[in-house]
Amino acid sequence: MEQFFDIIACSRPILRFCERFDDQSPLWNYTRHSHPYIELLFFLDGKSELEVSGMQLSVSLFDAVAYPAGWKHQEEITPERRREVICLWIDLPELRLPSPIHLHDRDEAIGRLFQMIYGEAKRKRPEPLLLEHPQPAKRLFAQPGHRHDAAQPERGKSYTSERTDPETI
Repeated sequence: MEQFFDIIACSRPILRFCERFDDQSPLWNYTRHSHPYIELLFFLDGKSELEVSGMQLSVSLFDAVAYPAGWKHQEEITPERRREVICLWIDLPELRLPSPIHLHDRDEAIGRLFQMIYGEAKRKRPEPLLLEHPQPAKRLFAQPGHRHDAAQPERGKSYTSERTDPETI
């Protein structure tokens, strides 16, 4: 993971999408699809089965998942399971993830970072210095300062290391 941090430290990631939504939202895309950006999802509530380019992944409350840019993925539709996520898309072409990343948020560090980025990105006038701080950038691949265009019907996602147990799929 150190090589990821080196790439992040030498680049300018851009937050392209930042939304919080549940499984009833029209933003949730249940079809098989991909994005030109790294997608980060943090599960605030519920469970889900994910398929990422032929790999299966089970996620639940307080898990974070990072989909590599361009990788096809699909979330399972399960009406008996409520889900709520914060979704980020990070434009960072220098970073080529070799596979999806699944993290368990043992001490709420990832969740706090997602909440901070979401809260700041949704302010009328986001504070670029807060969003560009090196630690959140290292942990979430994001140095936002750009706001998402509401016309884009898609989402974004997350990644971290120090206080979590990474599971590379």
